[in-house]
Order: sequence, then C-alpha cells, then structure tokens
Amino acid sequence: MNVPQLLRFLGVGVLNTGISYGAYALGLFAGLRYELISSGALFAYVRHPFAGQTAKQVAMRLAGEHDLLVLPGSMFGPGQEDYLRVAFANAEVSDMELLVDRLMESQG
Repeated sequence: MNVPQLLRFLGVGVLNTGISYGAYALGLFAGLRYELISSGALFAYVRHPFAGQTAKQVAMRLAGEHDLLVLPGSMFGPGQEDYLRVAFANAEVSDMELLVDRLMESQG
C-alpha cells in the first residue's frame, strides 16, 4: 500500500491530477470488504461487511478489539445499520494507513 492509494481510498485531498479518487479506490485494497459509500474533506461513510450485526455492535467491536473509533450509522437516522462514519479531519497519513490496517484486521 502506498500513500496515493490510501488517499484515494479515503477521498482525502486532491492528488496531482486534480481529481479526488475516493469513489474509485475500493479496488486498490485487495481483501478490504468495507465499501466506501461517500467521502468528504472530514469523514468517510462506509458500509460494513458484517451481515446481521448492527452498526453499533460493529463500532463497539472496532473500538474494543481494534482501537478504532467510528460512529455507527444508526446515529444518523433509521435504515443506517449497515454503515459507519469514519472521521479523519486531523489525521496524519500514518494514522490513515493504520486505519486501513485495522479495518483489514477486523474482518477476521
């Protein structure tokens, strides 16, 4: 994994081409089953891969077992149980690399 790929996955910033690659980056991390739904300058909204588990259950497991703090989609309204909000407004690139590593680890 390299930094441009990571930035494209998270939709962070604008790369040299002037294009934000957030929507195109899912295929860059083989095996990552979290699906990027949308991203902005401050956060990404992802679909978690754990069918039958609520967003709150997944968020609590990510915090307790993987030291990763995310907000469950259910905090943002009904019908959001399959989603998580990941904030990265003040994160360094190394923090975002760790984010992807921890999401990978959480898949089992």
